[in-house]
Amino acid sequence: YSCYKNETNDVVVSNGTFTYTNNNISSNPLFINASGDYRLFGNSPCVNTGLNSFNSLSEDIRGQNRIQNTTIDMGAYEWTSGIDPIALDIPQDITIQKTEISTILNWTAVSGALSYNIYRSTNPNSGFELIGSSVLTNYEDNESLSGKSYFYFVRAFTESRSKPKKVSVKLK
Repeated sequence: YSCYKNETNDVVVSNGTFTYTNNNISSNPLFINASGDYRLFGNSPCVNTGLNSFNSLSEDIRGQNRIQNTTIDMGAYEWTSGIDPIALDIPQDITIQKTEISTILNWTAVSGALSYNIYRSTNPNSGFELIGSSVLTNYEDNESLSGKSYFYFVRAFTESRSKPKKVSVKLK
């Protein structure tokens, strides 16, 4: 009941063997942000695929009920409706236009998207970092350097991370 990366030397076993079956998966867990936000999207293969009998806590790492449906999620976070994004959606038809001073990205809207996160890397396979977000279907990267190659990807959020709180302030 684990999700692991499946590349050379990723799984190291000392004094035993590792079984690739028994409900282990090597699919992308669909973290909100693999650089530090390990909450899951609702369409993650880790949602509702853990083993309830291994659970000894009533809450996850942030205080949400540990089992939201009938089966516990893999990992430290339990996907929670109304708090965590439902799906990781990748917009289609992304176009990139390089100008003298910036890089402009445009994409087709994802149905129901509230916002989009834009990631950039100099490596096509790793090292992507969040560089901005947009509620529109475009983004201008003003920090791209001329003569340097960049790789981009865009994620759509179809549900907000948390419900906004109303704040009132009385000014004198």
